[in-house]
This record gives sequence, C-alpha cells and structure tokens, in this order.
Amino acid sequence: MEKCSTNHDSCRIRTPSELPTRLVELSPFGEPQTARLRHSQRETAIYCALSYCWCGSQPFATSIERYGSYLQCIPSSDTPKTYRDAFQVARCMAMRYIWIDSLYILQDDHDDVQRGIANMLSIYMGSQFTISAASAMNCNQDFLQTVILPIDCSGFAYA
Repeated sequence: MEKCSTNHDSCRIRTPSELPTRLVELSPFGEPQTARLRHSQRETAIYCALSYCWCGSQPFATSIERYGSYLQCIPSSDTPKTYRDAFQVARCMAMRYIWIDSLYILQDDHDDVQRGIANMLSIYMGSQFTISAASAMNCNQDFLQTVILPIDCSGFAYA
C-alpha cells in the first residue's frame, strides 16, 4: 500500500475525511486487542471499511439495546470471525478506525436504517481502502487463510 501511494499519482493517500457517525475504534497493533463502537460528530480521520456477505441474521449487529455497551467495548469473545480478521488487517495497516455496516446502523430502528443506507456510498468513498471478505460465505467465517498467517505488521506506524 505504501509503494502504491507513493509511486502512483492516482493512488495518493487521501487526506482525512469526515468519519461516519458510528464506526469501530481499534487499539493499535502491538497493544492488547480491544474494539469499541465510536460515535463521531463531524470529526475527520482516516478509516477503512469492510465489505462482506451478510447471508442470514446478524445476531451481533448493533441494536438499540446493545448500543450503549458497544460504546464501551465490543466483546471479542462474541465477535464474528470475519470482523476479527478485518480488525487484524486494519491494525496491520495502521488504521485506528474501521467501518462495518451492521455495527454502524441501529438495526432495529427503521429511521436509522434508512439514514444509514442513504449514507453508505459516501462512507465507502471516504474510506482509505475497503477490505473485501469475499472468501467468507457469512460473517461467522474467517477470510484470512492459514497460508498467509501470521500477518507481518512490522514497520507500520499507527495512524
């Protein structure tokens, strides 16, 4: 990514963009792995996004009931494998924030669902990059294969 952003004019790293209203804040690589939902109010920063296959219910998705606890901590023991892999990639790419649609939208609030869907294009466009978990059939499958693990994150600075 660094080679691409420094050698290709069309790939220059973007300047920070306005953060989505809700996204996941990650602990830096090398520190204990924690994640929490973050409510942003027109702040700017660099973030990445996750694209994955929903395929069925999303019992881990943000609901009105879970919202307050997710602001404190997203429980790693319950986190779907696809999210855990995405968190690992984001940390290794020195991303402090990652946007995941099912955590961004309050799934049991019709108005929030409508607003969230309407904002998705601009959210993907504002992200530094999008992680595509195309090899996972649903959020409960990992997409990082053992052949490429462990990921070497040495040399990355935390953004």
